[in-house]
Amino acid sequence: MEANGTIVTQNYLRFCYTCQQAHECVTEKQCTDCWIEKGMAPADLLEADETKRLLREYAE
Repeated sequence: MEANGTIVTQNYLRFCYTCQQAHECVTEKQCTDCWIEKGMAPADLLEADETKRLLREYAE
């Protein structure tokens, strides 16, 4: 599993476990947008993970 997916899974378990609307988020983008909107995960942290993933893809 790639690093970004691991972070999304960890954040989902941490932030969405008690959320009544968690079932409405069906994509990673919806989850990350929600976390950013609610101040649970800084946008620059999530963007940094995306940058790392893209750099790994380009290197392959």
